[in-house]
Amino acid sequence: MKIRSRDIEPFDFPGNEIGCLLIHGFTGSPGEMRPLGEFLHTKDYTVKGVLLPGHGTKVEDLARTNWQHWYEEVQKGYKSLKQSCEKIFIIGLSMGGDLALHLAANNKINGGIVSICAPIFLIKKKAYLAPILKYFVKYSKKKSYSSKNYESFWYDQYPISCTASLVKMLPIIKKELRRIMNPSLIIQSTLDKTVDPRSAQYIYDNIGSKEKEIYWLHNSGHIATLDTEREKVFLWIEEFIARNTKEES
Repeated sequence: MKIRSRDIEPFDFPGNEIGCLLIHGFTGSPGEMRPLGEFLHTKDYTVKGVLLPGHGTKVEDLARTNWQHWYEEVQKGYKSLKQSCEKIFIIGLSMGGDLALHLAANNKINGGIVSICAPIFLIKKKAYLAPILKYFVKYSKKKSYSSKNYESFWYDQYPISCTASLVKMLPIIKKELRRIMNPSLIIQSTLDKTVDPRSAQYIYDNIGSKEKEIYWLHNSGHIATLDTEREKVFLWIEEFIARNTKEES
């Protein structure tokens, strides 16, 4: 499928006082989140989709970044939405879900959190060797997603140094979960070949939120926002936002 230029661009859709910050995944682009963003905008929400540093250009750019750089961009997006929105929902896919959780653990957010296929545990055990392998190997091939449902941009390889940074971030997220008190929605694909599905149950069991929900997808892969059950994902998220903004309506 041909990739359009807009798939690598951040996006802003002005709307009402309810904001949605959308965060794409590792080696991906805002195109992973744009269909969700467009859907939420039809509900009058203000939507911002960020482009994480090193993404959407060339893999050499990504090699010069780490998870702290990606998180800084998430912080910028959040601060931008705060200027016009009273409530903000942080919605992240894959690593973007981890960044959403990290933001919630370290900021007093008036709103909610949505993590979609966010990793706590990775399927490929080789990834955990990245902190050592990065000294011997610079890049590794990434298995391509071959689905007619996918329309986005991502790198077909990734820097081992960035994988090492991601691996170092995961224990931090695990320790922070109990500090998160916002209403939380956790979505996970059981057929995920990248993130171990038990990650979602771990997040649900350990997050500090009193209001929390976990939903499972049984016919989707890792990029659930673009796969066959994406409309279900969109509706779950919209219903979650609506339930947690009743007093504003």
